[in-house]
Amino acid sequence: MIPETLTLRELRFQIVEPGRRTQTIEIITTLTNPEQHTARRHCRIVWISLEFGIDIRSIKSNLNLAHVRCKNLK
Repeated sequence: MIPETLTLRELRFQIVEPGRRTQTIEIITTLTNPEQHTARRHCRIVWISLEFGIDIRSIKSNLNLAHVRCKNLK
C-alpha cells in the first residue's frame, strides 16, 4: 500500500577529482535525520557503488563477458 504522503530528504554533493570534471550527485532518501545519516556518508556510499558498477562493466567488456548477467540484490 502506498502512503498518501512521504517525507524525503534531498542531498546534493560534489565530487572533485584533479584532472576530471567535477560531478554533482543528487540523492533522494527517506532517511531524514541528518544527525544520524550524514549527507557525506550517503554520497560516499553512492559514489563507491557507482564506481564499482563501472569497474565491473569494464572488466566484463575486456573479457568479452558482456552477456553474463548478475542477479539483482533485492
